[in-house]
Amino acid sequence: MQKIDPARINHEEFYRRYDVSKKGIKMFYLSKRQWALDQMTELMQRVDDLRLEVGEPTEMSSELEVRRAIESFGSELDLLLGFLELNHTGFSKILKKFDKRTGLATRDAKLKELRLSHSFLSGGGDIGMAKEQLEGLAV
Repeated sequence: MQKIDPARINHEEFYRRYDVSKKGIKMFYLSKRQWALDQMTELMQRVDDLRLEVGEPTEMSSELEVRRAIESFGSELDLLLGFLELNHTGFSKILKKFDKRTGLATRDAKLKELRLSHSFLSGGGDIGMAKEQLEGLAV
């Protein structure tokens, strides 16, 4: 691939788009984080309710519904975690290509900055913690 003259590349536009993308993924994460925390709270309450019914005749369907809800929530968390990791990889590849085309070396600094400001992209942050907590949740 032929290198583009760095003088012809609009660095400001690239970094503006980069910042917009960072803001977008952060807003997405924050909304999904709140959703995950709300779902986790609801599931924990449902499990606690089932545990209180010990000794009383319970319907197997309610226990089965909770198990299915836990399984479904776990699958959704896996998808979210995969999406966040994919975005981290995408940022890395885009920065690598930018450096290659311009001859600059901004990738490492920008990825370090991204790890600090968007630590949830590697490991999922609170969503990853919800997944770990969910795995310990037994009906």
